[in-house]
Amino acid sequence: MAQFEIPGYEIYEQLGRGGMASVYRALHLNLDREVAIKVIDTDRIADESFSERFVREARISARLSHPHILQIYDVNVYGSLNYISMELLHGGDLEDIIRGAMSQRTIYLVMEQMTAALDYAAAKGYVHRDIKPSNIMMRSAEDFVLADFGIAKASDSSTQMTQAGLLVGTPSYMSPEQAEGSTLDGRSDLYSMAVVCYEMLTKSVPYEADSAVSTAVKHLTEKIPRLPKNLAAYQPFLDKGMAKKADDRFQSGREMYEAFCEVRGQFRDDEVLTPPRDDIPQRKTPAMGTSVDGTGVMADSDRTVVWSDTGSPISGGTSSGNYRLTPSHAGRDDVISGIRNERRPDAPARKSGSKKWGVAVALVVLAAGGAAGYQYWLQQQQAAPAEASTTAPEENAALIALLDEFNTRLQDEALDAAREALDKATALDPESSALAQAERAWLDAREAQQQRGAEEVLRVTQQNLEVLIEDGQALADNGDPAAAGDKFRTALRLDPDNATARDGLEAALETLSADAEQAISEGDFEQAAAALAAAMALAPEREALSQRQAELPALESAFLQSQTVAEAQALLDKGQYSAAAEAFAAADPNTPGVAEGLAAAADGLVAVARKDVDKHKYDRARERLATAQEWSPDNAAAAALLADIPGLESAWKQEQAAIAERNAAATARANEALSAMSEGDLVAARHGYDALMQDFPEMEITRDVRQRLLDAYAEAVREEIEVKSWESAQGLIAEGQVLAPELAVWQELQEEVEYQEANDRRRLGAY
Repeated sequence: MAQFEIPGYEIYEQLGRGGMASVYRALHLNLDREVAIKVIDTDRIADESFSERFVREARISARLSHPHILQIYDVNVYGSLNYISMELLHGGDLEDIIRGAMSQRTIYLVMEQMTAALDYAAAKGYVHRDIKPSNIMMRSAEDFVLADFGIAKASDSSTQMTQAGLLVGTPSYMSPEQAEGSTLDGRSDLYSMAVVCYEMLTKSVPYEADSAVSTAVKHLTEKIPRLPKNLAAYQPFLDKGMAKKADDRFQSGREMYEAFCEVRGQFRDDEVLTPPRDDIPQRKTPAMGTSVDGTGVMADSDRTVVWSDTGSPISGGTSSGNYRLTPSHAGRDDVISGIRNERRPDAPARKSGSKKWGVAVALVVLAAGGAAGYQYWLQQQQAAPAEASTTAPEENAALIALLDEFNTRLQDEALDAAREALDKATALDPESSALAQAERAWLDAREAQQQRGAEEVLRVTQQNLEVLIEDGQALADNGDPAAAGDKFRTALRLDPDNATARDGLEAALETLSADAEQAISEGDFEQAAAALAAAMALAPEREALSQRQAELPALESAFLQSQTVAEAQALLDKGQYSAAAEAFAAADPNTPGVAEGLAAAADGLVAVARKDVDKHKYDRARERLATAQEWSPDNAAAAALLADIPGLESAWKQEQAAIAERNAAATARANEALSAMSEGDLVAARHGYDALMQDFPEMEITRDVRQRLLDAYAEAVREEIEVKSWESAQGLIAEGQVLAPELAVWQELQEEVEYQEANDRRRLGAY
């Protein structure tokens, strides 16, 4: 049982103890429920206003009522005791299982429940600031709870339990803005949640270093690690979740979870993508309900690192594994309370019924003189009369051993171990006034360690600064202004007054702006957008960049319109009026040259339509003119020609009818002449031809009848020669010569007649 009482609670047993707080399992009498109750004794705290601030800040957690946020039942002060009553959990925390065989289903449950909890907290105006596996508790294997809102900050609050100038968080999980001490919002917690997701997937944290400072710097400066091939589907999610700039990340937990679920179908729920890390033992977590160092649940070795405004870690600590830092046991309580853990100078000394005077002297000697002082004190005790001490020998021995260990650890700068030894000594003799001197020795050692940490910060910062500037200059020389500017911008975060980094950043911005303008002039707006986006990432506060980026859509549209007009003009120059008009019509009518181009295309179509009319293609002409009027409604030439077409078409049709009638008459007469020829009546045929020649001299059919009549005369002459009808043959030749005297055939036939007639006479003896 505890040595104190709190109204409304029955205290059962102590679950854990820290430098200034203890945690007990207790029964809430009104609720008849077992709870974890954390008790801080303000008699050991120097700040008079601590109780008021403790209650005010602890109520942050009490205001948050969510299925996946640890439930706070009561926050109050009783006498010198400040206490918080909260949900008692027995399931351990995520750190117990994160390096083991986590199935995809478990990872999705963690992400779903924690992003929902963070959305709820953000909606209430709170930033957790210390998201990490040890602060994600387990009610059961599938029910996770976000704990330890002890360092949470209300976004609109100016009062915190942390001291001014201190930065709180765990380096392996803190966001870039948290690492550089900037103002935080809920997106910082989402970054930390993405880091936890990375660890669940890979069994390691993304950034590891041998000091807290170096780890924090890596969050600011190093690229997001690439996932192995079997996890590559999650790379886009982590690239956004762990983006250096909060604006580039997920803007809500819901958005984050939905993005995480996009690749869920690629894996089975029971699939384990990364084998357990056998090289890192899983922490065995006792079944207890709350940490002794924070307002959350489960004391463990993964302590929150607290940074001063110089950038140095307040508690150095030792590593609880091969990847994270463990600060001092009491460091976080100091930060939460905003004070150092030492007795108020004016606090009354507590009375004791069993004062251990000899051990008190040993405390003073040990704190001041170390092991040599202890040996001297031991010799004095051995030589002193037995009455000099009323302490039991076995208790003296235990205290001396603890104080000797305290001194040894203090000299080795193992402040966590020294703190633990001092706490155990305090538990044996909690009312000894001499403990304050040992406490001061520990505080002095921690202050010295802080100073060394500050010096380490300066050294690491300078080293990183030089590397960043050197890398930036090399990237600039290699023609990569975006990457160079990123290096210079990161360098300016470390040293805002560094002229080289500032000049390098300006040069990178000038190069990117020039690249953007060149791309705009060449019509490569994708490249222009990329260059401006890179420039804005380097200098988001510059309105000229954002204004130019906002102008890109209009510039691109204007460029594309001008390209369309140029292509349409080329078609117009080739006489392809319809295609040109369609191209002009596709452009924005307000684009320069479009109206003029459509008018020119319409004029061209009118000219083509006029040729159609000349060829009596009136319907085609009408179509062209109608199209011309669509493109240029006020085109007078199109309207005039369209009005003339009916009369022109009517006259042409009448003409065609007359021609058809004349052709029919000529054909009829020609057929009469041809019919006479076929019957051998050349006289009638000649009369028919003469009639054709008289009425239709220009027609082809008349010329055809003439040719056939001439052929008929020639054939008839040959027939007459065969029958030796010389006179008849001579008459036909004469008819043919009258019809076509220019033909040589008549002379040939005349000679043939004369030759045959002469032969015939010789045979008859006419000579």
